Amino acid sequence: MMGGVRGLPLCLGAIGACGPASQAPDAGFDSGFRLEAGGFDAGDPDACTARMPGDPGIVLGGGEVEWDEWADGDPVSFFHGPQDGYHFYGSVKEQSIDTSDVAIVAFAAFDGEDQINDGLGVYARPGTWVNLGDGWRTTVGYYVVLNVEDPEEVDGRSLCVILRVTDAAHAEFQDRRTITLSYAGDM
Repeated sequence: MMGGVRGLPLCLGAIGACGPASQAPDAGFDSGFRLEAGGFDAGDPDACTARMPGDPGIVLGGGEVEWDEWADGDPVSFFHGPQDGYHFYGSVKEQSIDTSDVAIVAFAAFDGEDQINDGLGVYARPGTWVNLGDGWRTTVGYYVVLNVEDPEEVDGRSLCVILRVTDAAHAEFQDRRTITLSYAGDM
């Protein structure tokens, strides 16, 4: 029993070593699309096209371990994961947003007017952003888990994917793309 307690500070210290300590945002700071709370209105599904990023601004893309630029209509691989769900990887490229503390990153995937993922916002801590050059940085490898039971339900389908980032100063940024899912099998 005592050995487990002594190991706890080491474990907590290792977690803190991944980046500067930061406090969790207040309860009103939520950028998620929370499907159970009504999800997010995608607007006109036919108007789901990339937007020119401003400065400050964000760009929606993909990639598990490095930034993958997406253009509207690009094929995007999705996978059957080890927990028996289906997902693709979402990533964010940012320029001049406030990442001095946690930012919240959320992805919503729409098949027509139906949101097909839970869209819960996740923390992007300051240490997770990687320099890309020319004033841009990225954080990658976010699982966008689809609410489907069989890959046939979405394989080859065009989805509208919306990215929302709420930065440390509580400013919100959005980008969107139309992607075409392509089933890549088991991970």
